[in-house]
Amino acid sequence: MHFLRVRSLLILLLGTLLVAAGLGYALSRPQHWDTYPRECEHPDHTAEDHVIARSGASGREVYGPFGANSSAPWTAEEDSVMYTGIDTLELKELYLKLRYSKNSPVAVPILIYLDYEPDPRAILYLPDQHDWDAFTWTEPVQLGPVSRGRHFLRLTTEGQPNGVAELDQLILTTTRQ
Repeated sequence: MHFLRVRSLLILLLGTLLVAAGLGYALSRPQHWDTYPRECEHPDHTAEDHVIARSGASGREVYGPFGANSSAPWTAEEDSVMYTGIDTLELKELYLKLRYSKNSPVAVPILIYLDYEPDPRAILYLPDQHDWDAFTWTEPVQLGPVSRGRHFLRLTTEGQPNGVAELDQLILTTTRQ
C-alpha cells in the first residue's frame, strides 16, 4: 500500500514537471512576430572586423566598407556578414530593409541568404548616395516565406574598390512598409 502511494506521488510530480516544462517552452517561443531590428556594425560572424565611425549612422558606427579591405586604398575584397539568433514564427512573407551609405559605383550586388540555403533569397544592387555620410533605407526586399524557428541572415558580396556600401541597420519585417 505504501509503495503504491509513493509511486502515485512520483507519477504526479513527474507529470507536473513535464507540464511546467512544456508550458515554459511554449511561452518562451514567439507568439507574435512583426519586426526584427538590428545594428549592422557588429555582425555575429565575419571574416574581418570593419567598424568605422560615422556621425550620421544610427549608432555612430557602421560595418564598412562592405566589399573592400579594411584600410586604404580600399581594394575590392569578398565579404560576408552573418546576423544570427533570429527567432520567427512561420511567416508567409519576410522582407528586409537595409540602412546604408554608399559613395561608389553601382557595380556589384549584395546576395542575401537565409540560413544555409544554397541560393540567395534576393540580390540587391544599392544606388550610389555619392556620400559616405548620407544614409538611406532600401525599399523592402522580398525574401519569401520562412519556417518557424531560429534563423540567421547572411549578406555576401564579391566586392569592389571602395566597397559596395557601409551597413548601418537592418530590419526584418512581415510587411512591405
